[in-house]
Order: sequence, then C-alpha cells, then structure tokens
Amino acid sequence: GTRRSTLHDWHKRGAVIGLLKGERKHVFPLAQFVDGRPVEGMSEVTRIISNPRVAWQWLIQPKPSIGGTPLKRLKQGHVSEVLDAAERDFG
Repeated sequence: GTRRSTLHDWHKRGAVIGLLKGERKHVFPLAQFVDGRPVEGMSEVTRIISNPRVAWQWLIQPKPSIGGTPLKRLKQGHVSEVLDAAERDFG
C-alpha cells in the first residue's frame, strides 16, 4: 500500500534496500517493512554495507553471534546489536 514515490524516496535516503531488477527498476523486499514503514535500523545498516545485494543477503542469513538473522533481530528491537555485528563484518 505504500506509494512508489515514497519507496524511491526512502531508497534514496538509504532507509530501505532496493534491489535492481533489470537496468533501472528496483524491487523492495517486503520483509524490510513493519506496518508499511522501514524497519528501525535499516538506514544505519545500509550506511555500513553500501552494496544493496550484499546488505540484503547479510540481513537474511542467520548469524549465531546474534541469535538469528539480523533482519529478525532488527524487528525485535535489537538495533545496536545488529549494527555492532555489521561493523564487525563490514566496518
């Protein structure tokens, strides 16, 4: 239900991950949204991991050091824990 212009604005600001589909069109994985808004901490993750595909893969892969996937941990409110892990892996 989110307008495409809003998605592109969030993407420009790094608040969401947009994956290229084709040459110019982006798709936005739904899992990064909670109640139609970007999950808290996503913009910080995209600042640490600048490549969207790498960031998305990192977010959805289980990390034993934080007890689950980084995306799930963000949704549970463990933002600093996820950001620390991102810094360790990419900083």
